[in-house]
Amino acid sequence: MTVGIPVGLALFLMFCFGALVGLFIGTVATLFSLRAKEASHGE
Repeated sequence: MTVGIPVGLALFLMFCFGALVGLFIGTVATLFSLRAKEASHGE
């Protein structure tokens, strides 16, 4: 039984999931800051 393959696959999936979540959070934060700037300039 090779334990390295499932462990490597799990780490790879965790890395991809973390990257996707980080990208999503970064995109939402950027859109939110842009909307906040537009709102402050609009007033």
